[in-house]
Amino acid sequence: SFLYQTQADILKKMGNKKAALALLDEAIKSITDDPELIYAEVLLLDPYTDREKLDKTLKQLLLLEPNSPTYLNAYAYTLALQNRRLKEARQYAELALKYAPEQASILDTLGYIAFLQNDFKTAISSLTQAYQMSHSFNIGLRLAKALYMQGDLEEFNVVLQQLKQNQPNNPQLEQLDSLLLPQH
Repeated sequence: SFLYQTQADILKKMGNKKAALALLDEAIKSITDDPELIYAEVLLLDPYTDREKLDKTLKQLLLLEPNSPTYLNAYAYTLALQNRRLKEARQYAELALKYAPEQASILDTLGYIAFLQNDFKTAISSLTQAYQMSHSFNIGLRLAKALYMQGDLEEFNVVLQQLKQNQPNNPQLEQLDSLLLPQH
């Protein structure tokens, strides 16, 4: 399993994702119940173009390890990225959070799902915790958007200034800046 994963990682780094996926597919056929091998494939699959295979693979992972916060979070985040079955995605994220309550990536996923559901209060709460733990630029972006949607412009501006300080030239900040500036 380890060798397959290593080979797939090398192929991916060489820009040959297709060969990496083929290798992992072959490996999974011979080592059927190895969650790490299956998860390696999950990480390579595109959430938009490989939707059905990703769904099937994530369900298989949860059958093998139904209480894994990593796998629960992966499924929740994948569904959120696809903006579908958000109620189910939120249940996965909340369950993952029970098993790993202090994990920024799970709090981020829950916050992202809550944002997509227009539950800005939960989104802000989860994303604030995640942002304080990780100081991730992407989490900060999501937090700023949730604050703006909630109407908390003061806190929105605080987060925006932090993001600008950390990555002043990031083009994603222009979108947030435009929320404060009048349109011409």
